[in-house]
Amino acid sequence: MISIKYLCPKCKGITEISNIETIKNSQQTFPLACSACGVAFSKAELIKFAKAKAEEMIIEALSTLKKQ
Repeated sequence: MISIKYLCPKCKGITEISNIETIKNSQQTFPLACSACGVAFSKAELIKFAKAKAEEMIIEALSTLKKQ
């Protein structure tokens, strides 16, 4: 499983997201908080970020494969 780093919009601290499925399946509206300042991140915000990051990583990987 790949972990991604999420930059807190409030304090710019980095929180690692290691299992997006846990967040996706969570009943909580704010399932994760900043490890530095404690501000809560919304489930929708985290899923949107993880999806964008995954798409970015796939595009980068495909670009690398095309160069080979």
